[in-house]
Amino acid sequence: MTRRIAPETSAAARLRHYGDADLVWIGAANAPAPGRAASSLGLEQALELAVLGITMARPLPLDRIAELLRRILSPALQPTLEVVENRLQELARRGLVIITAHKPGCTLVRRSAAGMRYARTLLQLPGPPPGAAHRDLAVMLKVCMLDVLADGNRPAVVAELRRELQAALTAAEAAARHCRSTSAYAHLWLERQVSRLRDDLRWMEGVAASPSG
Repeated sequence: MTRRIAPETSAAARLRHYGDADLVWIGAANAPAPGRAASSLGLEQALELAVLGITMARPLPLDRIAELLRRILSPALQPTLEVVENRLQELARRGLVIITAHKPGCTLVRRSAAGMRYARTLLQLPGPPPGAAHRDLAVMLKVCMLDVLADGNRPAVVAELRRELQAALTAAEAAARHCRSTSAYAHLWLERQVSRLRDDLRWMEGVAASPSG
């Protein structure tokens, strides 16, 4: 069943005019360092990492960000436009994104330099524990954003991803060996999961061996 994140309450962002039609959300200058207490990439951090990844290349309108988030987070999460807007306001309050309304009905969001630094911090957090609903999401986000990391930090994240995939493969192999179902399709599905994870692990080992990895 698809989960929905409940809208969260966030402090109202302060607005400052830059011309007649330009409004910018101003992040709190002395906001506490985000993610400081996080010991692993939790669901909230994964959502924030997805937002920062989407806005990394260029400013995007709010509705486009919400659409892309729903694609990336599916099927684990399907955040509503209200949830996405609340999250963006919170990120803006912390100085991680800048939200600019150039004209009525057209609001653009771009990441800030602080947002880039925070994304790098999130990418280097350990992945979620085994069994977490967003574990596959966390692996996908880390893989797709490896080029955000400095060359010196990338190998450690790649090594962690290899460990994550190996642990998932070990669990899948155990499930396939011990399955007592009388359904042939159940066994075929479990074997397919083992095959997929083996392919993913081989691919990740190739990434580790490449000069850019």
